[in-house]
Amino acid sequence: MRLFAMIGVSLAMLLGALPGRADEFWRPAAPVAPAAAPAVAERPPVVLIGRPEMMSAAGMEPASSQTVGQETAPLPAVSSSFVNPFAYLARGQNPEVPPPPSPFGPPGAPTAAQAPAPGPGPATDAYNCGVANTSDKSTFWERFCDKTKNCFGEITGGFGDLFKPGRDRKLFQSDHEFDMFSSPVSNPFFFMDPRSLTEVRPIFIYQHTPESNPAFAGGSNEFLGLQGRVAITEHLSIIVSELGLIWMGPRSHPGFPEFESHDGIAEFHIGPQLTFYRNTATKTLIAGGLTFEIPIGPEKVYQGTGSLGFTPYLSFAQNFLRSDYGSINFMNTTGWSGGSERADFFFSSFHFDYNILNQNRFFPMIEMNWAAYTNSGTVTNVNFEGGDLFNFGATHVAGQNDLSLAVGGRVKINDFWHVGLAASFNLLGDGAQHIDAFRLTVDMIFRY
Repeated sequence: MRLFAMIGVSLAMLLGALPGRADEFWRPAAPVAPAAAPAVAERPPVVLIGRPEMMSAAGMEPASSQTVGQETAPLPAVSSSFVNPFAYLARGQNPEVPPPPSPFGPPGAPTAAQAPAPGPGPATDAYNCGVANTSDKSTFWERFCDKTKNCFGEITGGFGDLFKPGRDRKLFQSDHEFDMFSSPVSNPFFFMDPRSLTEVRPIFIYQHTPESNPAFAGGSNEFLGLQGRVAITEHLSIIVSELGLIWMGPRSHPGFPEFESHDGIAEFHIGPQLTFYRNTATKTLIAGGLTFEIPIGPEKVYQGTGSLGFTPYLSFAQNFLRSDYGSINFMNTTGWSGGSERADFFFSSFHFDYNILNQNRFFPMIEMNWAAYTNSGTVTNVNFEGGDLFNFGATHVAGQNDLSLAVGGRVKINDFWHVGLAASFNLLGDGAQHIDAFRLTVDMIFRY
């Protein structure tokens, strides 16, 4: 064995000492002219393999050099004119995917084979997932009643908003969103303010009759009483439009013994009013109401005619032409009044006032009241009626008209106390068919 090793070493030393010759099996390729270097701005970003590092704002130069093996080699510099769009882009590796849960689960938990099969949850999920509802076994009539109840609930729910109290409104407080309006003065028992108000309103009326009237012959009539309103909500109110005493003072005339000077309790008027349209942006109000005329007074002053009267009506208010000098307010109430044994009439009252400087304090106004009798009564054999003060039940008034013009104004002393005055004149020349040649109306409003 030692012999073979000595022979091998000797041969290796001999071969290394002999001169050698090598053939050229490889040569470099012919040199190629280098292409023009691209512009610095078009130079692609350098791709480095290694640990990710924060890049500098100037370009692709890293914050530290790249380590290759045991030596530290600086990276090639890049011109500062090159702006790297990825200079602040941070890349990271996705988090490790958590291992799937053990099919055996924690101690005491059911295994995968024992777990319940996935499926819809509550009944609502079954509908959302498109699962057929096999549990609904209601009959046709049960489904019909449910749909009818839902429909009725939607209708009454919207209508019920009219009976809800307004926001930031105290109990029974008036609707002060429309304080730019002024309540009308003339024709107080039929001319209604469409606002929902809480107030007490004392009223005094003096009325002079025409000399040409065959029964009154220039006498006078007076009313002293009050009105009251209670705002249940900003939409619903209860109105007592007439409560007081009345005096009838015609001059004695032998042909009409039934018309003599008397006094007594006036009719009692009460009813609800619903402000069903209320727009604070356009300053518009529309209300509807029904007044019941209860004849509680004596017949000698024609306050007990028939058994009951009633007056449905609509009331409208609009503010417009607003400027630095003020604005115009318009109101209208249109309705119909009738009842047993009474003369029925259609009426419409108009009101214009000017809110000076929009201070809601001074309101000069003009009003007009029109009535057209549609049916005669069955009580008194005359051809004229009593307007808003009396209901004679005249038997010859169908087709007649009554028209008067009132001028005056209202002053709001403060938000609580208002004073109004209006003088009215009948515009029809034939005094034989009406009893209001001239009228003076004064009122005061104490409003909450």
